[in-house]
Amino acid sequence: MKHTNRFEPYYSQALKAVAERSKLHKKELYAKAGRREIKRPLLYMEIVPRFWARYFGYPPEKVDDPETAYLIHLKGIHEHQRIFRDDVPLSIGHPPQTAKNIESRPAQRNPLVEQEVIHETGANVYKPTVKSRGDLELFKVMQDLTYPFGNTGALGAAFYVRGTTEYLMDMMDDPEFARDLIGFLNGLKLKNGGNGSEETVLMNDDVNCDLISPSLYEEFVFPCDAAIATKYKRVWHHSCGNLTPILAKVVTLPNLIRLHISPWTDLAKAVEVMPEPMIIEKHMDPAADVDQTTEKEMRAQMREILNLTQNHPTLIISSSQHGSSIEKTVMWYKIAREEIMKRYPNELESDK
Repeated sequence: MKHTNRFEPYYSQALKAVAERSKLHKKELYAKAGRREIKRPLLYMEIVPRFWARYFGYPPEKVDDPETAYLIHLKGIHEHQRIFRDDVPLSIGHPPQTAKNIESRPAQRNPLVEQEVIHETGANVYKPTVKSRGDLELFKVMQDLTYPFGNTGALGAAFYVRGTTEYLMDMMDDPEFARDLIGFLNGLKLKNGGNGSEETVLMNDDVNCDLISPSLYEEFVFPCDAAIATKYKRVWHHSCGNLTPILAKVVTLPNLIRLHISPWTDLAKAVEVMPEPMIIEKHMDPAADVDQTTEKEMRAQMREILNLTQNHPTLIISSSQHGSSIEKTVMWYKIAREEIMKRYPNELESDK
């Protein structure tokens, strides 16, 4: 392949790591776990590029250079296979285009998105475009208007186009307008709905009971999500927020098969209301659960998770941040793997 010479020997090392991991049938493990052919939870170490950059001694800003980022990616694949014998399928991907080519790509325009600012954190910030009911009425009559927010749920879209504070106030002070706006946005999303296709992810990071009440969720958000969910055969629900007060409602979404449990959602209460075939996607807090935790606490934490999730297909996911402790990340992984092996001694090396 033409691109390999630029990145040798790291491309060949990464290719070997991917081949080694593929022998363990990692891509098939998720399906087997879902069918309960494998009882143990799957363990995913999600290592961000800036973590690997610091691990290899690169300045953080180098991650923004496409060729350096790809080099870090290749080196990271090799190290991931060497250090973390987890269940993440590894993939080499494609070499980067030049920065000039990337910058010359035409920006996609949508009237609902007036301005997008990429901050150093990588967050997207949208300038509100619906400042009044009149603006909403103008959008309603636009031809060929599309939903520009991907898998983001209608509440997140409403926050983008109206402003978070403004829309929260609308839900209380002008519920008719708030219902009209979120319904309009969800209608745009429904135009691109699955119509019976395989699966979708409801990206609902804005569904957070530290931000909205259970009653507001049930009145404004749940009907929109339910309408989307009916268009698909399988639905995943994702929220990094606190879902604890609304768990009993969330799990009734049509066709829901997988529920993201953030560090701020009570896992024990989630298990109480989730039907056993439903997949638990348990995420660890990289600070509170890893960096700031002792070895003894890590073991107790993992044993509790294993006890709670024993009747569900489960993914346990530890996502590193760019500032995460390298030593603590490796320690947490080793302890998690040891505890899984103790509980399921005949499975971890024989998932075939």
